[in-house]
Amino acid sequence: MLAACPDRLAAARVATVVPDFAALAAVQDKVAAHRTLDRVGLPQPPTTVVPEADGLRAWEVFPAYVKLPIGTASRGVVRVEDGHQARRLADELTADGGFGPGGVVVQVALDGPLVMGQVRVRPGRLVASTPTCGCGRAPGEGPATSGRSTCRRSVTTSPSSAPTSPGTGPCRWTPSWSTGTPATSM
Repeated sequence: MLAACPDRLAAARVATVVPDFAALAAVQDKVAAHRTLDRVGLPQPPTTVVPEADGLRAWEVFPAYVKLPIGTASRGVVRVEDGHQARRLADELTADGGFGPGGVVVQVALDGPLVMGQVRVRPGRLVASTPTCGCGRAPGEGPATSGRSTCRRSVTTSPSSAPTSPGTGPCRWTPSWSTGTPATSM
């Protein structure tokens, strides 16, 4: 909401680390993020935007992840193993109003560890990055089924020695962005 009213914040002399609304909208919603990744040519698992429940009921490639457009911390992400689960989820989403104007994202599950990354950028320049690997399950749980990436661990890299704290060094209140993808060739 803060990104939608920058003029009011500026008038009230409130400083924020929020990117402009158009930039946020291009990646915050999973449907928009899929389209943004396509537009800029970044790889992603085989992905389809399914606008209606009948499309999910007819889905035939499993396992797959069904993702609501808006959700964080893996909320709104469900792994379906077969047509029965896909049809049941389509019915649940229909009852809950889950098929909004943009539909849902369905991604074919890929083999391999989940790699997520957070980056800090200044216009035109990568300042720092922190990739993490997620094993896809909490300690003591069986195989991952929800799509979440718990029990993360940092991966050693040498991105930049620049500070990553907001307001220090070259970062100057630059927000970070994170994404996750299985670590396989797509």
